[in-house]
Amino acid sequence: MNPQLYVRADHPTQIEGNAGSVVAGKPGEVKLNVLDQYGNPVENDETITAQFANNILPSQTVNVKDGVADFSFTAPTKSQNIGMSLLVGSNALIYNMPNPLSITHDAPAKAIVTLPSSLSKGQNATVTGTITDQYGNPVDNQTVSFGGALTGSATTASDGAFSANLKVGDAGAVTANIAGQNISLANNNGQPIATISTGFNWVKVGNNWVLPIHTFIKDGDPHITIDLPQNLRAFRMKINGLSATTGFRLITFFYDTADDGRGIYYTNGGFSSWQVPNLGYVWKTFEFGAWNPSTKTGENGYVDSIEVDPL
Repeated sequence: MNPQLYVRADHPTQIEGNAGSVVAGKPGEVKLNVLDQYGNPVENDETITAQFANNILPSQTVNVKDGVADFSFTAPTKSQNIGMSLLVGSNALIYNMPNPLSITHDAPAKAIVTLPSSLSKGQNATVTGTITDQYGNPVDNQTVSFGGALTGSATTASDGAFSANLKVGDAGAVTANIAGQNISLANNNGQPIATISTGFNWVKVGNNWVLPIHTFIKDGDPHITIDLPQNLRAFRMKINGLSATTGFRLITFFYDTADDGRGIYYTNGGFSSWQVPNLGYVWKTFEFGAWNPSTKTGENGYVDSIEVDPL
């Protein structure tokens, strides 16, 4: 029998590897080589504890296996850089990782946009916004393409922000997609945007004002609110190209300068025209929607243009 000399590795003095990056909310893993002063992998009975800055992730202790410390975790949902330090069990060596653990954004999921107060068919409109993942992290260097009522594209900056010069088409559905995948649209308050109304610029034609609104009525409620071309005491109004489900009525509310809803009109579908007399109020805005009195439900429809004749 020939005796053999077994040479063990010394205590750990070197840790090699990088923390790397992990996608927000996804499982992650950091593998590090643990070596002694001579470059030998340390023994399997050694322990290493990982600690993360500000306790963003809980500390974790693992046994070294064949000179490798393997840490597994689920990444937080916020994109950020997390400092990481290691504590060796046998000699209390503290090693600060030179590079932080990087939590990167998930796939783009939402466009949070600011639309102009008015959109006119055939014109261009500047739409600004931010592309985020499902957790609200900004997504950089992505090209977002719009379709439907607004068409065009833009590329996001490092903070996920974009500014797009879009062509305005007919009112209706508007979509956004990145790399062929549709993403949701919302305003700054988080409310979803599925359809838009276009054409809120009044045009003076003789003594009349014309609004080529090309607007889409969505489910009758909420009503679409529009400023009159000027404050008026009396006027005639005509709505052209009105279409919706058979049996609906147009509901129109007029508001005075005190924002009191003093005028309510129900008009049959199709052609709509009426006169608002001088009742001592100064009218400022109006809103309308489509309503089916038989089923007591809102209706979908379109309005092509509105005419106002001051009296």
